[in-house]
Amino acid sequence: MISRTSNSVIKGRCALCSFDALMDKYGLLGTDPALESLARIVRGADTADKDLTPESRGLDAIAGGFQQMGLSDHEKLEKEFPVYDALYVYCGGTLPIRPPARKEVTV
Repeated sequence: MISRTSNSVIKGRCALCSFDALMDKYGLLGTDPALESLARIVRGADTADKDLTPESRGLDAIAGGFQQMGLSDHEKLEKEFPVYDALYVYCGGTLPIRPPARKEVTV
């Protein structure tokens, strides 16, 4: 299990971000190649490894611009979600995003 110790470092792993922790928490690791690619872009933008992907610096700049717009958290998320949707499609995903199939557990 991943435990978060700061905004961009997760205890027990190298420089990861909260997006990585969410993917782990919701069982999304290894379920969607486009989502894995998006996670690398976000990881680069959210950590000191800004050159992790060619897109990471751009996403970091976009996120910084949203921070400076003086929007409420709700407004910011409403405006940022289409950016992440576009990046997901750029990475090879299709919309709408379908949740991964859940495995039935027999007892």
